[in-house]
Amino acid sequence: MKRINALKLEAGKVTVFQRDDVISGLWYANFQLGHGKRTMKSLETTDRTVAEYKAKELYRKLLVRVDQDLPLRTIKFTDFWDSKWLPYAKKRLSEHRYRLHESTGRLYLKPYMGNRNLDQITTLVAEGYVDWRRDFWLKRDDRPKNCAVRPSKKTLQIEFGLFVQSLTWAARESLMRPLGKLKAHTVKTDPDRQRRYGFTPHEWLDLAAHMEGWQHDGRHRLHNTQRALLRRLIWCYYLTGLRRREMETLKWKGVKPHGNGSRAEITVAADTKTGTRTVISQPDIYNYLPPRGADDDFVWPEGWEPHVSLRKLLDDIGLLKGPDGENRTIYSFRHTYATERLLAGVTYEDLALNMGTSYEQIRKHYSHVVPQERADAITKLDGYSASEIVRATAWLHKEAQANNLDWDALVEQAIAAQAKSDAA
Repeated sequence: MKRINALKLEAGKVTVFQRDDVISGLWYANFQLGHGKRTMKSLETTDRTVAEYKAKELYRKLLVRVDQDLPLRTIKFTDFWDSKWLPYAKKRLSEHRYRLHESTGRLYLKPYMGNRNLDQITTLVAEGYVDWRRDFWLKRDDRPKNCAVRPSKKTLQIEFGLFVQSLTWAARESLMRPLGKLKAHTVKTDPDRQRRYGFTPHEWLDLAAHMEGWQHDGRHRLHNTQRALLRRLIWCYYLTGLRRREMETLKWKGVKPHGNGSRAEITVAADTKTGTRTVISQPDIYNYLPPRGADDDFVWPEGWEPHVSLRKLLDDIGLLKGPDGENRTIYSFRHTYATERLLAGVTYEDLALNMGTSYEQIRKHYSHVVPQERADAITKLDGYSASEIVRATAWLHKEAQANNLDWDALVEQAIAAQAKSDAA
């Protein structure tokens, strides 16, 4: 193969050329990415101007992947599982073990991973399988008869173990970056724990204020760009209550102004946990969404990995650990959203509809909000708290006894006076 019509871009780091052995006249690009990394890709066009533009765009995307230590070439998890992992497992594992891998992947792992690429799998994503799997059958109409609603802890441990085995092999084959030690956290704790922790109002204000300067204080321009994008993402989670995958798969055609335009009407993608639905955001959402792209563009960059940066951000300001000692994650903003909406007086039913969950789930996980956070409002009676009324009644009863007053007569007089006041 000989290069013809070659030209250099990006200070010589990108070479755009045609091949003398390709009749179609397609343009290709060779990328020098530093650290000994290089790759060549077809630009899928015969137009030179278009080829130059696509090469520059692709070069910037590849630099981001190098900066995040991601593989240059991506592969869907489903393709990896079917074309690479299962053939390997069939050669190396026992027949029984192979059947277990095949059925677990078909029934659970591939539905869980959806359209994700291997390099989009993070520690958070991998460890999230256990929670997802535990609730998988609850809302399925096609659930087989006599099938347990929730798998046992032993089943979860086995499935998670083989999931980790496949990811470890993928990392060894340089198909994704190593994830380190993975733990099925919910297997060790109560899988039905009811309390979920987000951020208190003071914690959220501290985080929001810190991000204003933090987004401009990175090591270089690309770092600042990623920090600013993470700040926008955090605010959008806080203002919508969306799940992680619902946010990741959001396209611009699913974001429309609502009402006076400060709120957004968001259409959640159909291939998410509970299917498509319409979500109404809180006001000011457009202050934090990225600049709008084409209708079919994703709102957030494909392949972007914000979770490590989020963990470091929260750790730097002492907010990584929640009251239960567990690390806060992207999901903590969904919990914060739910708590604040309930405190604002939103009903369980309306909140469940907007968040894409059931009334029972909201009541189960957030019932603590009302008695613990709204105690003062609940116990107020005509301007006095219940404890104040009890103390006043006890004092009056004591005074009546000391002065030989008829307590029952005093109560009747008070009731009559209240009735007369209400009538007036």
